[in-house]
Amino acid sequence: MNTNCAPVVRAPRAALRDSAWSEGERALPEETPVAFVVDGAAEAVMLATPADLEDFALGFALSEGIAHTLADIREIEL
Repeated sequence: MNTNCAPVVRAPRAALRDSAWSEGERALPEETPVAFVVDGAAEAVMLATPADLEDFALGFALSEGIAHTLADIREIEL
């Protein structure tokens, strides 16, 4: 997986407000499917930005009860 992707891309936009057009840019999150695998079994697949995946994995493991403390997590592979 390429973890060097920008989490946000900029895209051109045009908006009509009060009968007037304006142009500019809009920030769009860059998302990709992320699979959480624990001991060889897939736990979940979610869309996530490529930034801070390690923190996302830690938070997921703790909130889902897969790990009770950070010390319970021996390895994270991105």
